[in-house]
Amino acid sequence: MTSATLTVFESAIGLATQAVHQDKAKNFTEAARCYKESIETFELVKNKSGNTTVSKAIDEKIQQYRERLKRIEKYLLSKQDLSQLFK
Repeated sequence: MTSATLTVFESAIGLATQAVHQDKAKNFTEAARCYKESIETFELVKNKSGNTTVSKAIDEKIQQYRERLKRIEKYLLSKQDLSQLFK
């Protein structure tokens, strides 16, 4: 990995760490935002890594974060007041 890619990788890890922290604190809106950003950032790293072992490990984490993001988004949607849409 180049130093630029390493910096982006560190940023992705920081975003993922923040997402998990917000998730545990039940700040689901912020957790969702952080998960989305970390997924996007990990995708950049994966595409630039050129190392299949690293790419596979990143893919596994991306999949975990996508699954958690999906559950959070479903939860947030269930908590929204949708009555305004039907007036």
